[in-house]
Amino acid sequence: MKVHPTVVVEVTADAATQAGQVRHGMRYVRVRADLRAENLPTLGRTDIRG
Repeated sequence: MKVHPTVVVEVTADAATQAGQVRHGMRYVRVRADLRAENLPTLGRTDIRG
């Protein structure tokens, strides 16, 4: 089953890894009502459409 995102949120993440595993979880910052999910890049895609 595919997930269809409807809300964009901002998170912070620590880039620290140990043995290939992320050492710290992500932290919720805020809802980004100014952004739409379809306008954000996905893994492997770097262009952002406005």
